[in-house]
Amino acid sequence: MFPGSRDRFGLGFLLNGDEQPGRSANSLAWAGLYNTYYWVDPARDICGVVMTQILPFYDERVVELLARFEALVSGPGAVLTNLLCRRRAPDLSREIEGHNT
Repeated sequence: MFPGSRDRFGLGFLLNGDEQPGRSANSLAWAGLYNTYYWVDPARDICGVVMTQILPFYDERVVELLARFEALVSGPGAVLTNLLCRRRAPDLSREIEGHNT
């Protein structure tokens, strides 16, 4: 939840009412006690999951991991966007080959 945003809760999700950094308006998210996170952005056709078993909740290192992972998926020049949460199975060999460093 971002300060000043129109977020609310639905059945099983946090509903982001406003566009957030890296997420479209009306995207869905969740955070669990042991630093388990997921989000779904239907407008961009992407989603992501980060699962840990680390306490305390909102651990600084895990939140940084989440932010970096989300940037890889949905940020400018997103490397992983075409690899995650597609409606049809991607041809991973071509995708990965183009991103080797």
